Amino acid sequence: MWNPLRQKNKIYNLGIDIGTSSIKLVELLHDGNNIKLNNYAQFFPKSDYIDNSSGSLNLLDFQIAEALKNMFSETDFASGKAVLGLPVFSSFSTLIELPAMSDAELKDAIGYEVRKYIPVPISEVQFDWTKIEALSDENKFKVLTVAVPNEIIEKYNRIAQMVNINLTTMELETFSSARALVSQSSQENIAILDLGYRTTNVSIISGGIVIIHHNVDAGGSGITRGLAQAMSVDLQRAEEIKKTSGVSATENNVSGILKNYIDKILMEAEQVFQNYIQEGGKKITRIILTGGGALMPGFADYVKEVFSVETEIANPFKAIEVPSQLKRKLEKESPGFAVAVGLALRK
Repeated sequence: MWNPLRQKNKIYNLGIDIGTSSIKLVELLHDGNNIKLNNYAQFFPKSDYIDNSSGSLNLLDFQIAEALKNMFSETDFASGKAVLGLPVFSSFSTLIELPAMSDAELKDAIGYEVRKYIPVPISEVQFDWTKIEALSDENKFKVLTVAVPNEIIEKYNRIAQMVNINLTTMELETFSSARALVSQSSQENIAILDLGYRTTNVSIISGGIVIIHHNVDAGGSGITRGLAQAMSVDLQRAEEIKKTSGVSATENNVSGILKNYIDKILMEAEQVFQNYIQEGGKKITRIILTGGGALMPGFADYVKEVFSVETEIANPFKAIEVPSQLKRKLEKESPGFAVAVGLALRK
């Protein structure tokens, strides 16, 4: 953790990412056109707080609040306000097709149509939508809708109150990652694969805008458990093998075992890509890997081999001024900070 001298008369934005295996905070200093890393912190819980069946955080609200309080007390953050990320797996999202109509008619039509795709009463969710110009024409509109249960919103509001932090807004993680990794002026069709601990989020960005996103119910913890079972080793040893040898491993068929689990994720990602093309989109030209799993040795090369598409490991700090003494450390950890950075970049 880094504690620089606080600068006055500057705009500080704080992003809070409460993930399934860790909590990350990133504070950026917005100084005109320059954006600087002001501070960051991360919390990894003790094994007692990890659910053995899912491999994810098993913390009560007050425990998350306590972890955040400790992070704030140990690190000098300048902002009393924050933007918080919402997990994709806690939301409902779909791409809706509607006949072309006026903006006023569109708003009413979406309010009616979205009820068909949400498995709970509309009164129990908060939903938003955006018209996808890249897939719309004079005859039909394509609209991306996102709904989040009220109980999820209330949960994070309670935690924020416990920590005494003012949440300016909440945002689905997909949009945060896209903001951190893809320029709004980009004309490419880019896919982001966020290999998290519990799940993998697949999103497609065209013209700098999120067009489609899909949550795959498989992630790094599932890969680790599969490797442990296949090699008859404990989870700690399997995690070590995955992180140090990965897909590049040559011994004991480690590579083959890992690919077997990774392929299930990539097959679902391929289906998302095909659905995008069927909706009128163009071929993916670049894939960005993010999340903690992105650093698995050989993973990027394997994804490139499978899809025959340029593939890179995410660096959300690429366009941010980072103190020289932190550059090497953050390069090793940066894929896992995409959501927190994207939240702190939100204006």
